[in-house]
Amino acid sequence: MAPNQDYNYAFRLALFDRAVAVSKNFKYYRAKRVVWTYLPDYNTFQSGGGGISLPQVSMLMNRTGDTTLWTSAEYDAQGAVPKQFAKKMVIAYNPNICQSIQYIAQPTGTPGPFLGNIGTRPVYNEWIATGNFATDNPATYPGGIPFLSPATANANTDMLYQGHSMIFEVATPGAVSVLGSVFCEVEWEFKDPLFVSPPSSVADAPKTEAPVGAEA
Repeated sequence: MAPNQDYNYAFRLALFDRAVAVSKNFKYYRAKRVVWTYLPDYNTFQSGGGGISLPQVSMLMNRTGDTTLWTSAEYDAQGAVPKQFAKKMVIAYNPNICQSIQYIAQPTGTPGPFLGNIGTRPVYNEWIATGNFATDNPATYPGGIPFLSPATANANTDMLYQGHSMIFEVATPGAVSVLGSVFCEVEWEFKDPLFVSPPSSVADAPKTEAPVGAEA
């Protein structure tokens, strides 16, 4: 992470290959829980730029997807409490999507009303349609078992989930990047099977029954 720079952390289904493959067989999906894990490479200091410094990290929830790059002073003003980035940090919460809030206005002197936007509001636990993957790219396993190809692309998987923001502060001027790893683990939920009817040759195949008392 670059020092003294604001980061907005968010995610989308399209970043998780396994979840995308599963979603193709259901009509709806949602992210139930997200766990962010931050692991520093060093537990005593970060060096660079001619000096040594122990990074301080501040965190704020960002439910509206605000992309404003907050400074360290603005983090402090919003109540963030800096902590030393010297050991594993785990942040877990219920993620949300953002819904646009629109309005209709009738200004004086205009021929008619117009539609405007006054921002967004957070929405939690909302089911999102996966889209019609069957129409995009249907396929069938050997034996006529229906399934949906994992190669199918769908814009519905790009729905962005919010959200928190973080800043890694380093006192040493010209310090190098704060070294560490970031992991994002999401609990996905799916519902309502998206079933593709098997080929007619399989669905219309005649059924045969053995006579009563006959051996198999």
